Formats: sequence, C-alpha cells, structure tokens
Amino acid sequence: MAPRTVPPLTADEIRRWKLPGHEPLQLIDAGAAVPCAYGELNVLNRPRGHYWLGHLIVDPTRRGHGLGQELTRRLLERAFWRHGAREVSLVVFRENLGAIACYRAAGMQPVGYEEHDLPAYGCRVALLRFSATAPC
Repeated sequence: MAPRTVPPLTADEIRRWKLPGHEPLQLIDAGAAVPCAYGELNVLNRPRGHYWLGHLIVDPTRRGHGLGQELTRRLLERAFWRHGAREVSLVVFRENLGAIACYRAAGMQPVGYEEHDLPAYGCRVALLRFSATAPC
C-alpha cells in the first residue's frame, strides 16, 4: 500500500513518485530486463542526518526470495556511505510479517509505533516504525 496512491499500483504510478529529495533504486531482473523491486531513499532531516526509506515494493511473483532484504540493504548502504546518514527509518503495517522479517534481516530494529493518515484509503493507522543507525 502507498498512502497517497489508490490501488491497483501500476508502473506509471510509481514513475510519478519521483520528487526532489527522493532517490529511487530499482533491482532489475537481468534475464527479463524488467524491474522486480523498487524503493526510495528520502531525506527526512538533512542537518540531523536522518533519512527515510519509502515505497519499498517487490513484484508479488518474486516475493520470498530475498529481494526485499537486498533492496533494503542497498538503500541503507547508500544512505550511510554515500550520504553520511546517522539514522534511517521506515514504517510498516503491523500485519505485514514478511516485510517485518525482511527489515530485521537487513539490520533494522523496531523502535515504536506512529499514526499515519492514508488519504487513498480514507483512514488513519498505527504503523510499526523501524530504524537503523550508522555503523561505527
């Protein structure tokens, strides 16, 4: 689910997400030459070195093969090594157990809950917040 995008999610919708301060990353299936995973590294507070991972998506037919973990790990590396981030966060639905396992495996830790409005769905939800800090 994307907070401001009404389902179904399409490639055209994803292309429209590109905004200043949002750095997209795609994992491409070399055999088919098509994207199989997408995510963004977003600036949350540059002076404090805080970045945000958003729109982490894996092709539903490719889930369960480590692509989400690889995508998350690459985005974290980009944040810490290329941008000098001190902290990187994201939020996830509490019931998305696959994503939660993925983020843990990539080195992120749950740090609490926060409320978010989802305009595309007309509701407000409590999301689990994950965070990773810069390696020493």
